[in-house]
Amino acid sequence: MISEAEIGLLERRGRLIRMWRYAGAAALAALVGFSCYLFVTNPLLINPFHVMKQIEADAIPDSTMVLMAAMMPIVFLVLMSVMVVLVLFAFAAFSNERRLLEIISKLRNDGGPDQ
Repeated sequence: MISEAEIGLLERRGRLIRMWRYAGAAALAALVGFSCYLFVTNPLLINPFHVMKQIEADAIPDSTMVLMAAMMPIVFLVLMSVMVVLVLFAFAAFSNERRLLEIISKLRNDGGPDQ
């Protein structure tokens, strides 16, 4: 028999899945919009080809080059931190999926929630 805690888990997962359609689309739209904004307003932050052209033309001031070189380790550490968080989220997602599969298995073996 399925417990109240398992029914609650299924309801929470259902709400999450319904909300993710909108939240995920909004997050992707914001990311694409921000990338386009940076590409237009400050291409030194996002366009490597523009940076190469500026370096070849010796158009980037030395102070900007020093700042970019100093910020690279910080950007890399932040990127690695984001990757760690993504892996931890994957562990959490797979844990939830395992629990849901166990509930489904119980339901299949018991003959359904009404029996």
